Amino acid sequence: MLVVEHLTKRYGGLVAVNDFSFEVKEGEIVGLIGPNGSGKTVTFEVISGFDRPSSGTISLKGERIDCLLPYQVLGKGLARSFQVVQTFERMTAYETILLAALHRLPMKEARKRTEEILDLIGLTARSHRPAPKLTLPDHKALELGKVLATSPQMVLLDEVMAGLTEPEARVVMENIRDMRRRQGLTFLVVEHHMDLLNDLCDRIIALSFGKKIFEGTPKEVATNKAVIEAYLGAEVSFD
Repeated sequence: MLVVEHLTKRYGGLVAVNDFSFEVKEGEIVGLIGPNGSGKTVTFEVISGFDRPSSGTISLKGERIDCLLPYQVLGKGLARSFQVVQTFERMTAYETILLAALHRLPMKEARKRTEEILDLIGLTARSHRPAPKLTLPDHKALELGKVLATSPQMVLLDEVMAGLTEPEARVVMENIRDMRRRQGLTFLVVEHHMDLLNDLCDRIIALSFGKKIFEGTPKEVATNKAVIEAYLGAEVSFD
């Protein structure tokens, strides 16, 4: 589905991402971890078209996307969320998702799609509540809904569970699983909750100082010495 080969991103003398290669297969949920400043968000920015690589290639379904603008990347079927939830203060949850759906669908189909998404993310009962009156978990669900409304085939999720309690985060995690099961979506997920990633992801890729230091199953990552030293700390529990 997504193939990144020898991706490098420089900002002057700073190498934010250094010769990073990886693949995400169709239907997978892959985690991307690393300490602050390791290059995770920069990788997302470049993949989604918000920045350009200094070198390397990015392909989606066999087609190069590394020279495309964000709306063109979205048109190819790759959507992303953002760390800071972006909503319009005067719009309801329903209107917010409908607006996203209208980028790809005519009004009648967009309305139907909006209702389906609201049900999937558990916001039907609060669909006409203005965004400022939604709780943080509802805002996180709405961000997922906006992404899903664009009819993507692959989604980049940037700390979509940040700031949530573990029970709240697990609700979001179940929504992601439902999206894969019901919509056939593929995910690349940046997240700091390692216990949640263990339950959610098929594979995890670890970055440090812009370079890939390990890739494997969650349990393999948890016991890898380089990963532990770079990010996880001395004690890691995956019970």
